[in-house]
Amino acid sequence: MKRLISWLLCACLVISLMNSTGLSFVIAASPDEAEVQDDTPEPVVTGADFEPVAQSFYINAGEKTVSAIIREGTEFSNPTFTVDRDKITTALYYDEDCTLPAESITYEQVSADGMKTYYLLLQGDGFADIKYRVVIISDKAQLDFGTAFFDPTGTIKNTAALLLHSGSFAAGHKITETFNGMSYVFTVGVNAFSSVSEARAANVKQLILTAGDYAGITIDGSIELYGPGYAVNPNVVPEDRTEQWQLSDKFADPAAVAKISGQIVITEAATPESEEGTEIVIKGISIGSRIMDTYRKASVYKTDITIENCLLSFNSTGFVYRFANGIVRKWQH
Repeated sequence: MKRLISWLLCACLVISLMNSTGLSFVIAASPDEAEVQDDTPEPVVTGADFEPVAQSFYINAGEKTVSAIIREGTEFSNPTFTVDRDKITTALYYDEDCTLPAESITYEQVSADGMKTYYLLLQGDGFADIKYRVVIISDKAQLDFGTAFFDPTGTIKNTAALLLHSGSFAAGHKITETFNGMSYVFTVGVNAFSSVSEARAANVKQLILTAGDYAGITIDGSIELYGPGYAVNPNVVPEDRTEQWQLSDKFADPAAVAKISGQIVITEAATPESEEGTEIVIKGISIGSRIMDTYRKASVYKTDITIENCLLSFNSTGFVYRFANGIVRKWQH
C-alpha cells in the first residue's frame, strides 16, 4: 500500500511538472561543500529626503534603482536616503566606482543631457556592499527613447516602440511624444510604427501607447501593449468597499489616458503555430469598444491573453469580449 501511495505521488509530481509553464531547480551542494549562508535579507532603500519636492519619485528594490524627475531650479544639497533597517550607512557618488562623493543633486547637472545617473552605496555589517543606481531626469528633457528610456518597474524595455495614433510618415522621420511625463524622440521605422503588424515585422515585442485616441487596433500575433497607466490600478478603493470608488490619477484625466475607442481585433494570423504559442498583453489602456477574438483557429498550442490595469469605457452596448480558442490568463483591474 505504501509503495502504491509513493508511486501515485511521484506520478502526480511528474504530471505537474509536465504541465508547468516554467520550471526552476535549486541544486544544493553537499553538506561538506556548502557554505553556511546568512538568511537575513539585504537592506532595501525606502525613500529620500528630496522625494516630496521631486515631480515624480520611484524605487525599484528588485532592480536596485531610484528614479526621479526634477524641475528647473531644483537643487538638493547633501541628499540623504532612508533604509529599512538601522546601522546602515548610505553615501551618494558621481561615479560607478564610488570614488567621487556627490554633495548635491542639481538641475544644472542633469539638464545638459536630460538625465544623469548617480550611485548610492549601502554599507553595514553582515552583508556585502550594495549599490543602487539613482537616475535623475530633467522635466524638460527630450531624450532618444532607445537610449534614455528607463522603466523603474522593469516592465517596459528600451527596445519597445511607439504605436502612432494616425498618419503616414516616411521612414527615418523623427516623432516626439510624451509618455508618463517625459518627452522622447522616436524614429519611424526603427521604434515608431503605424500598426502592430509593422512593429512585429520589425521584431518589436512591446509597444507603448501615448495619451490620446486610437481609432482601433488589429493584432496579428504576440505583442505587449502598454498605456501610461500600465503599472497603476485604475481604481482608488476606499476602506469601506461599499463607498463610491474613484479613478486613480493616471486615469482621472481623460486627456492623459491612452484610449482605444475602436475595436481591438485579434486576427486569424494570431493563431499559434509553434510551442512558443501566442501571448498578448494589454495594460494601462482605456478600452472603449469590443475586443473581437473570434478569428483565431483552434490550435494545439497555447494562447495567453493578459488584460490588466485597464479602464473599461462602457457605451450603450456595454463592454463585449468575443472570445475563441484560447485561455485568458489574467483579467485584473
